[in-house]
Amino acid sequence: MKITQRGPRAVLRSKTPTLVNQEIWAYLVTHQAIRRTIAATAADHRLDADRLPFTVALTVARDTVIRTTVRTGTHLAEMTASLLANLGPAERRLRVCPRAVKRPNAIYPSKPIGPASHSTKIIEYRIEIITGQTAPTTTTKQNSRTR
Repeated sequence: MKITQRGPRAVLRSKTPTLVNQEIWAYLVTHQAIRRTIAATAADHRLDADRLPFTVALTVARDTVIRTTVRTGTHLAEMTASLLANLGPAERRLRVCPRAVKRPNAIYPSKPIGPASHSTKIIEYRIEIITGQTAPTTTTKQNSRTR
């Protein structure tokens, strides 16, 4: 099921399992009917079905349901004309990047994906303790903590 078909709602509207089942079937039947119309239009005009946009067909289908005073043949002709007027490119570009889920905008930055790119610097220091007339005591320490 396409997100454009469902609309901006995050969840289904139905409240009972039976009605949820009915709503899902309605979406699936609508999707199948639109895809069959796209396939028939593509076959009639000897086009690749991928060139006919689903969103245009969905918009025409929604508009025709709203104004149902015209016969069905007129609706199909209108959908066919809209699909042919909005053809996609004959050759699609290959993806540069794989599909990925976009991160939500947040106030705080998120952790980067993958290994951390920063490193802790190793610092050497030398401490000399000088007391009175005795020879100096030397201590050398090395900070080797890593994050």
